[in-house]
Amino acid sequence: MMRRIYLGTMIMEFVTLAGQLVAYRLAASYLGSVGFSEYALVKRTIALILPAVMLGLGVAIPRYVAVCTGESVQRDRRGYLAAGMLLFGASITVSLVLLNLFKSAVAYLFFGSGNYGYLVAPLSFMIFGLGLHTACYGYFRGRLEMAKANALNLVNQGIVPLVVFPLYATSTYRLLNGLGAFWTVVSLVALLTAGLGGPRSETLARTSELLRYGVRRVFADFFQLAFLTLPATFTAHLYGIQEAGFVAFGTSLLTMVASLFFPVGAVLLPEASQMVGEGNLQALERRTLQVLSASSLISVAVIGGIFLFGRPMILLYLGSGFVDVVNVVRVMALGVLPYSIYVCLKNVIDALTVKAINSRNMMIAFGLFLCISSSVYLGVRGLLYIPIFVVISLYLLGALTILTIWQILTSPEARAIRLARR
Repeated sequence: MMRRIYLGTMIMEFVTLAGQLVAYRLAASYLGSVGFSEYALVKRTIALILPAVMLGLGVAIPRYVAVCTGESVQRDRRGYLAAGMLLFGASITVSLVLLNLFKSAVAYLFFGSGNYGYLVAPLSFMIFGLGLHTACYGYFRGRLEMAKANALNLVNQGIVPLVVFPLYATSTYRLLNGLGAFWTVVSLVALLTAGLGGPRSETLARTSELLRYGVRRVFADFFQLAFLTLPATFTAHLYGIQEAGFVAFGTSLLTMVASLFFPVGAVLLPEASQMVGEGNLQALERRTLQVLSASSLISVAVIGGIFLFGRPMILLYLGSGFVDVVNVVRVMALGVLPYSIYVCLKNVIDALTVKAINSRNMMIAFGLFLCISSSVYLGVRGLLYIPIFVVISLYLLGALTILTIWQILTSPEARAIRLARR
């Protein structure tokens, strides 16, 4: 059964990725180089802001729903979705008010100029729709109803952009609003099918559980996506929005390739949590080694393919006017290996401990990125330096992730659990 779940989720993620790649091609075709850069930069900015808005609910909801499933006396799992939506409602309200109240400052911070303040309103709409999507997807994931979760992800991330571009791509502003509207409607439909039941008397306690667990993981999500957003932001301030769009596309491609491994992590979190609850660390070790080996082999193959065939494919995909993107993509491709390891194995760490160890590891790696990136402001100039610094920092992150799992599985507590099962 688990093999079918893993395989089905990976296939659907691949189809979704294909839709996202087509969306970038449509952006280049409909919007031109400037509009393409605006679209790519807004997408990366959303990826940075959304984790803070979600308060870690993308991990907390599936974990606690999965815990309910594994209990001998099951609680009503829908209550965690209701509690999650309560937290999301409060967070999104505050966030959107602040974003639009200070839209000129937000535009300067993320786009390099206050003149892009008109993009903040549609950006807010998109964040709202994706927030609803994340909560619903997490609930289906926690129940291991991956068919529903995959269908929701496919529609919002793969199909909706293909529908919206022909309808609204007369300007970047209209396109972004169209995406936000479609994501919101689709996610609300999914929310209605999931239901928001459960005793109201338990909602406050469940809200507290989700908040305590989730907030600890906000920093990991934030720094993870800061790796993939701030390079474009730094480039916007140094060179301009068009060059920043090229870097944003490179980081987006890195994210999309690594997202091929997200299905593994999506299923691994509830599966690993069940193994930990049963005390079956031997099975967890075997699964961890399987995931590490498979992700490493696939990553190396992808990196080789990008270096061999990246140039003709990118020029065919985007057009002859995007030659400067090729070297950026090749550099970013080197980060596929450590980033895929982190994407997969961070779920094992979250299953093994309540402590926010992923946040600590991410903070260390991100600190390295900031330290070495400061050199561009001290006279080291060149479009490729910042992507190189991202890759160096990601390799540190991958190493820390593997080291952390090894330390936990070889700890005295882990040895005691193994002896108790004999």
